Amino acid sequence: MEEDQVEKGVVMRVNSMCEDNRSGNESEQHVLWDDGVIDPVDSRKVLGLSLSATLNAPIQEYKFGIFRM
Repeated sequence: MEEDQVEKGVVMRVNSMCEDNRSGNESEQHVLWDDGVIDPVDSRKVLGLSLSATLNAPIQEYKFGIFRM
């Protein structure tokens, strides 16, 4: 009987933590939805900067083999 009480307490604490995280994340997501507006005149410049940033990112060396499923 005591184990059930402990388990219920743990479950309640985890649920409380999840609720706290959810409420914070939902409010932060609204900020992320604002992508900003790109002036059509600057669209090529912005696209070029974006592609340059992705192509110049360092490529990490993997230390594991091939995964097969």
